[in-house]
Amino acid sequence: MPMSPRGSTLELTTSESAALHLVRAWSLPNPGGIWSNGEQPALILRATPDLQSLTIDGDPSVPGQPSRQRVIASLNGIKAAKVELVPGDRTIVVPVSDEVRATLADGKALTVEFRFPDAISHLGWDSPPTSATSHCFSAR
Repeated sequence: MPMSPRGSTLELTTSESAALHLVRAWSLPNPGGIWSNGEQPALILRATPDLQSLTIDGDPSVPGQPSRQRVIASLNGIKAAKVELVPGDRTIVVPVSDEVRATLADGKALTVEFRFPDAISHLGWDSPPTSATSHCFSAR
C-alpha cells in the first residue's frame, strides 16, 4: 500500500482505491461515493508520523430520515473524534493526537474505524444500517 503523505487526498469512488483502503463494512464504490454497510466500517492507509488530521468529505444523511447523524471515529483503536452532523454538513475533521502519531512509527498502517449510532438502513428492515457516503479522505 503506498504512503499517504500530508496534503494528499484519497478518492474512494474507484474500485482500485477502495480495494486498497476499505477493509470492512463498506458498499461497493460508485461515482456517487460509498456507504457504510454494517457495524464499525473501517479503512486503512499508510500515513507519515507527522500527520495532523484527516478530513473526510461526505454526506452522512439518508434522504427522508433523521436530520442528525453522530459520527465517532477511532484511529488505531484510540478514540479521536465525536461529531454530530446535520444535512448539509459534508466535512468531518479527525484530529491526530500524539498518541496516535506514535503508533505510525516504522511505516505502520493507520486504521480508521467509524461508528454511526444513528444509522438506519435505507434498503429495508433486514438490511444492515448504512450511513456516510464518503467521497475522499484528505491527510493533513
